[in-house]
Amino acid sequence: MSTKVLFAPLDWGMGHTTRVIALAEELQKRNYEIIFALPQKQFFLLEGYSFKKIKVVGYNIRYYPHLTPIQSLILQLPKISFVFIRELFIAKKISKANAVDVIISDNRPFFRSRNSVSCYLSHQTNLPVKGLTGKLINKIYTRIVNKFDYALIPDFPNSILAGKLSNSKNLKIKSFYCGPLSRFTSIGHKSVDTKFEYDMVYITSGPQPYRNRLAKKFIDILSKCDGKLAVLGYTNREKSDVYENIDIYGHLNTEDFYRVVKCSKIVVALAGYTTIMDCVVLSKPLIMLPTKNQWEQEYLAKHLSSKKGFYIIDKPEDIKNYVNLVLEPFAQSFNISEIQVPDTIFTAKS
Repeated sequence: MSTKVLFAPLDWGMGHTTRVIALAEELQKRNYEIIFALPQKQFFLLEGYSFKKIKVVGYNIRYYPHLTPIQSLILQLPKISFVFIRELFIAKKISKANAVDVIISDNRPFFRSRNSVSCYLSHQTNLPVKGLTGKLINKIYTRIVNKFDYALIPDFPNSILAGKLSNSKNLKIKSFYCGPLSRFTSIGHKSVDTKFEYDMVYITSGPQPYRNRLAKKFIDILSKCDGKLAVLGYTNREKSDVYENIDIYGHLNTEDFYRVVKCSKIVVALAGYTTIMDCVVLSKPLIMLPTKNQWEQEYLAKHLSSKKGFYIIDKPEDIKNYVNLVLEPFAQSFNISEIQVPDTIFTAKS
């Protein structure tokens, strides 16, 4: 009987779900049975994969136009706290009903069960908060993570991508650095036709309505630039949104998404960690626009901007300075063709 592995990714944007696809594929090759627990609105992300899907309620975090991201989160703390409590019961119920051997929770700190080996997957084992309040928050967060059996960290062993965020020295549980996770890892070994050629591609990300609003701003700016450009993930397109130099795409499957990005010279996106890992795997230079007052993105952008292949802009208008430039991609001597996850952690609890 094959080992059953349940993935429970955070539904804040789409990056948490897409990045664990790489790990799910690797484990499926090892003859593990893969199950995903996620909101139905994200089922489309798993189209083309033979993973079992179980519908669960998500966090449904939103950005409010008149508030900063942090203010939006604070306003939703009662709802988020309720989800935390509910997750413990949901994880236990699903684990028992499906005889789950291993749970891999991507940034869902309460999705664990005593009936299964529970792994917490995150590049943030330290939160980017400062001062006495920051120390208290990190202490509480570390205690929560330590209730899992293992920690899986999607970074290089020297924490080169996430910096101090992925430093696991404060964890009491055993942690493993599994390398950058990208759903494009397996496609990179296939012979995929590349029909398009773009000077730049902007990849939308983050919660709505912020994602589409920012994408529209980038489209307006890029439409006045030279070169052939693309926008990925824009879901609010009107019939009048037709531009001579821009191809606009909504949601694409993994292979079509790969084709567009692979045939683009430069990637532009928020400083989201999933996009960072995708660009590392695809050897693409990344121009980052960190979300204001989003501490994680601000830290990642500052940390990576001193490294080859990563560039930072303060506002969308700055992107005009990078169109038609030749930029070098990130280079790291590390074998990313195999995800580094030991089979020993997938031994079912006795």
